[in-house]
Amino acid sequence: MLTLADLYGPGVVYNPRTSWDGHHMLRRGDDSVRDVMSGTVVTYSGRAELVCARAALPAAMRELAGIAGISCSETPLFYNTAEEFASVLRSAIERGNRIAFQHVHPPGAFPESAYCVPRELLIRLNDKANLPDWAPDGSFPARRVVSMEEAAGWPIEPGKRVVFKGSTARSTGAGGAVVIASTPDDVRSMPEQLEGCSRIVVESFEPFARTMCVTWAADQNGKVTYVGSADQVVTPEGAYSGSWVGPDFPVPEPALVIGEEIMRRAAHAGYVGFAGFDMGLLPDGRVLVFDLNFRLCASTGILLWYPEIRDRNGPDTHARALSITTSLPYAAMVDLAREAVRQGILWPLGCFDPALSVWSGRKPALRGAVVGRNRAETEARCEALRRLGLSFA
Repeated sequence: MLTLADLYGPGVVYNPRTSWDGHHMLRRGDDSVRDVMSGTVVTYSGRAELVCARAALPAAMRELAGIAGISCSETPLFYNTAEEFASVLRSAIERGNRIAFQHVHPPGAFPESAYCVPRELLIRLNDKANLPDWAPDGSFPARRVVSMEEAAGWPIEPGKRVVFKGSTARSTGAGGAVVIASTPDDVRSMPEQLEGCSRIVVESFEPFARTMCVTWAADQNGKVTYVGSADQVVTPEGAYSGSWVGPDFPVPEPALVIGEEIMRRAAHAGYVGFAGFDMGLLPDGRVLVFDLNFRLCASTGILLWYPEIRDRNGPDTHARALSITTSLPYAAMVDLAREAVRQGILWPLGCFDPALSVWSGRKPALRGAVVGRNRAETEARCEALRRLGLSFA
């Protein structure tokens, strides 16, 4: 299995967290979510040093990983507050390390020379206006880049939909910086939702039969590796809500061709790390790529671990990657998780104890996947966990 250490090599500290001052357009949740997500890479960081919220690697996560027969990071650089977060990064830089930032931070927050992947390259790769610079001609939906003023007056034909995407230097994800408009009122509300974006991508709405995140990796030597594909579960509003991995969700060959070309171009430009490309399958069999995520995605971890999960459960194994929250006390959630891992129902990728954080009012959380020997068993196990008081997103 590829790890962060395999990709980046020595002398690189991996930072999965956004800045604390809101320098992003990520759709889901408040800033506590960024701390929850900082722990989701602990099972595939390898020997890489990892910046991690203390609450995202509690003793229970090491216990769950041990039951599953997997290991957790042995070299986390813990933080709790915004001040500690900045101090951890500055100390790492002073020791001569470069930082693998998953999200760009505000200009001047850290020396640009400290970025493992140049800050400006991260911006260019992830700015939604630049997708045609990286994807092959004809592999993406029809689109135009216009001013906010022009986009705010865009006509909507009755029964039609248009996709507006913000062009920004800030990180986006989980449907952030995207507005799907079907009425004039939707268009009028778009400027507020995409505030701060001077340019807007106006993209045709495509009737995809499936959408998937096709994931690749590029190492420090420029080697490109295919990781896997996860079918996305998306709300009607366009927000990501988990994904499926398994034989019922094969990746179309054109998606592999498109993804490899994008990743090779990015690696040639100097990108190192994982990346997930959002693609859709049209009813006529064509594949179009509609978003590029040069960072870890919500499905990256389970894609890396899926070969091991399949080896344990058989060739028809399915995994439903999920973010799990609950109104149950933290200890009760851990008890449920412990039993689910023992029974081979839950593959643990993260655990968050609010009592160890500055987010004392936040619900406890788990990250990982519900797994089964086939899709029906996996769906039944998801429903059983819901009845026990766990909520999925």
